[in-house]
Amino acid sequence: MAKHRKPPDPVTPRAATRYPLLDQIRAPADLRKLVDWLAEYRADLWDKQIEEDAKAGKLDKLFAEAEAEIAAGKVRPL
Repeated sequence: MAKHRKPPDPVTPRAATRYPLLDQIRAPADLRKLVDWLAEYRADLWDKQIEEDAKAGKLDKLFAEAEAEIAAGKVRPL
């Protein structure tokens, strides 16, 4: 499992040269835009992966189990 590392303090010169993106996201509004974009990008990647898995039949067993539970009355409407 990959460890998440916190980047160095963005006010240090070394951090500014190693992480030039930090200069572009100093304002909270700019950071919010980046975070929102990354969240949307990640969601798009997830959607594509689910579509690919469904087309490849990787989700067929899960779909069958869900349909069986619905048919058996083991679920309730949301």
